[in-house]
Amino acid sequence: MARVNASNPALADPIAPDEALARPIPLRIRFSWGLGSLGTIGYINAVSVLVMVYLTTVMKIEPAAAGTMVAAARLVDAFSDPLMGWMTDRTRSRWGRRRPWLLLGSFVCGLGMPLVFSTHVVGTGSGMTLVTMAALIVYSLGFTIFNVPYLTMPVEMTRDRLQRLDLMSFRSVFMMLGAVAGSTGAPLLVQKLGRDADAFMTLGLVAGVGVFVVMIVTFLGTSGVHAEAEEVPLARVSVLDQMRAVLDNRPFMTMVGIKLLQFVALSAERTTSAFFVVMVLKRDFALLAQLGIATLVSTLVFIPFFRWVGQHVTKRLGLAIGIVGE
Repeated sequence: MARVNASNPALADPIAPDEALARPIPLRIRFSWGLGSLGTIGYINAVSVLVMVYLTTVMKIEPAAAGTMVAAARLVDAFSDPLMGWMTDRTRSRWGRRRPWLLLGSFVCGLGMPLVFSTHVVGTGSGMTLVTMAALIVYSLGFTIFNVPYLTMPVEMTRDRLQRLDLMSFRSVFMMLGAVAGSTGAPLLVQKLGRDADAFMTLGLVAGVGVFVVMIVTFLGTSGVHAEAEEVPLARVSVLDQMRAVLDNRPFMTMVGIKLLQFVALSAERTTSAFFVVMVLKRDFALLAQLGIATLVSTLVFIPFFRWVGQHVTKRLGLAIGIVGE
């Protein structure tokens, strides 16, 4: 039964019994939740792949300055992600803790994409630089607002490791589709429209609407997901003590280091790939389409194999296999 907030029954903190956490997750919810990765990965890939080309060829910003601006905007995540986690953990609503932020993130992401690729309308000078930085920060915050609570949901849907593995398989499929849509479809659309300022603006509008629709479907499709663990009141611990406990946890710090290096590598690869193809190889975006399709096909073919592997090896060994494959 749900625990009801005596002061406001509408803000009940939904807690499912153990049996609910053990029941199979309905296909509708698995599909809808996995679909969210189509939005998040398409969103981040489209901007990551094209932003350097846009800033240097349309905005006429020097590559070094453009790269610095992009990196600075992404560093916002280092502060916004923990804050977002803190906020979503303390959220109380009739939709649970996580889903209200999915709704807000849908709107911010839907706005962030057109903003990034429309900054050229501001003109030139310091005003242009400030508007560009602001647009990049809004884009970054949109991803944080949606993605942090989104990725928290599986552990609260079920306690069954294999069911979570099944959830992640849905996410993996949609991640690949999002990667192709963002890193292949978006560049091809810009190429077809002439690769000028208007082409990038059109991409921003089309992709913004698409991302918004996908994220809204995820929000609506996961209605009824209220299987959140019961909270036990904890003693207040100072920020310094919390930091000390985190730093002393070597396995956790190792995992954080691995993820940090992974994200740095992925971000660098995404941000420079299209720039390298256009500015160095002097090729059009069709080459990116070929690479994207090859990546999608190989990933889809091997998903059943890695699902089987996940049932027979530990997560640590699975991570090692993935690193070798990369």
